[in-house]
Amino acid sequence: MLRRVPIGPWTPDLPTLEAPGLNSAKNCFPRIRGKGPAASLSSLTAYGALTKYARGAIALSDRDGAPENFAGDENGLYRVTGGALTDVSKGGGYTSPGKWEFSVFASEATNRLPVVLATNFTDPIQDFEIGSAALFSDLTAALAAPGTATAGAPKARHIGVVGDHVIVGFTEDGTDGKVPNRVWWPTLGNVRSWPVPGTDLAAQAQSDYQVLQGDGGEVTKITGAAEVGAIFQERAVWRADYVGGELIYSLRRVESARGCVVPHMAVPFGRRVLYLSEEGWFLFDYTGSIPVGKDRIDEFFWRDFQWEHRMRMSWLVDPDSTVVRIGYTGVGHTGGRPNRILLYDWKLDEWGLIEQEHEQLCRVRNPGENLSIDVDPQDIPDNEIGDWDTVPTALAQPGAYDASHQLATFTGTSLPVEIETADLELQPGRRSLLTDVRPVVTGGTPRVSVALLRHRQSAVSYGAVSTLNEHGSCAVRADGRYHRLKLEIDAGWIGDAIALDIEARPAGGL
Repeated sequence: MLRRVPIGPWTPDLPTLEAPGLNSAKNCFPRIRGKGPAASLSSLTAYGALTKYARGAIALSDRDGAPENFAGDENGLYRVTGGALTDVSKGGGYTSPGKWEFSVFASEATNRLPVVLATNFTDPIQDFEIGSAALFSDLTAALAAPGTATAGAPKARHIGVVGDHVIVGFTEDGTDGKVPNRVWWPTLGNVRSWPVPGTDLAAQAQSDYQVLQGDGGEVTKITGAAEVGAIFQERAVWRADYVGGELIYSLRRVESARGCVVPHMAVPFGRRVLYLSEEGWFLFDYTGSIPVGKDRIDEFFWRDFQWEHRMRMSWLVDPDSTVVRIGYTGVGHTGGRPNRILLYDWKLDEWGLIEQEHEQLCRVRNPGENLSIDVDPQDIPDNEIGDWDTVPTALAQPGAYDASHQLATFTGTSLPVEIETADLELQPGRRSLLTDVRPVVTGGTPRVSVALLRHRQSAVSYGAVSTLNEHGSCAVRADGRYHRLKLEIDAGWIGDAIALDIEARPAGGL
């Protein structure tokens, strides 16, 4: 008998017998058909390195389109631009900061210059105006609009932008102290003006704060999608709609059974947010949530995830694909450093997994091409059709800070691939003899091994590895009731992995 076993979606949570997906799929990206390679990190060594473990990062462009990259560690805040890394911490430095959370805001109040905001809760919110600032500074009353009664910005653990407002959450101020379930926003369109809440001036400026009622717990993330925002708590999700007037924001609790259980692990892209709840991974569209990890990867994730290192999680929305990357610390880590990257392709609604040590996932902006009309274009020769990968752009690249605290991009050699099929019962109710496996794989040098399972209680143990012969197949001889196949491809592979074509015949006995 001949049978084609598709290299389909990765579904480690499903029962392994004749499952519609793969039991394992390491270091490959989901595609409409099959899998594709995943590049490793390549360090930008010329930029230098942070002094300690990376604790947050952001990438953006200034008003003229020049690339800007910011990051924070235990010792300070840093700017990477013009091919160099510079310490741009405020004078006096910081007080043992935890996780840095970044945002960027621009308005008429800043002459449309982007203002990078960074917060760690232990220090005042930090402000860096690109185009005028040399160092970060405290976002306090000293920066408020002159001649107004101000309270100054509170300390905050989380920060986001919704429309023309910056909104911070899990706040601390000199009057009320720490308020984990409070959100607070300054003057509309002016992040540097924080009137005293409840005053006429604050009402006129559309500034206020709000304590989120109920048992939702602490605020864990704030996201925005143009005119609407989402406020995540540990056990609740709120929708924030700007309505103006005395109310300013209409806050409506749209999720009461679940929330974002790990601070900052809600990933916004477009009008959707991927977030981690106690139940697993969910997708929120500002009206409600749907599960996207159930019976697929949730159980695998919770078995692998090292909860005590949850604050080292980070995320990245690929700028050139439909993939969200989530970095976390899994089994086999070194010193708590993240060693796994979950992939969620929101277009395909499929998951993947990369094994790659890193510290902080982030976008990386490198100098792009000169778009001046006065610069002569470099024509592609007539005998070349060009390649998107060679087109210089000012777009961001997926990247991370690596184990050496250096900024890096996912442009290195592709990682070694390992794919395991489900357990196949080739002759229902009988044993079968597997004799040949042909990998439908372009590029690379694939090899195959087979695990025999005589019954459902058998331990999984793979036999000898079979390499490609002159016919493009792997000769095997495996007699059993159930067969699990492992496909391996060495690092450096560029191509597609579509399926495994197998040949088998009935074996004697049951």
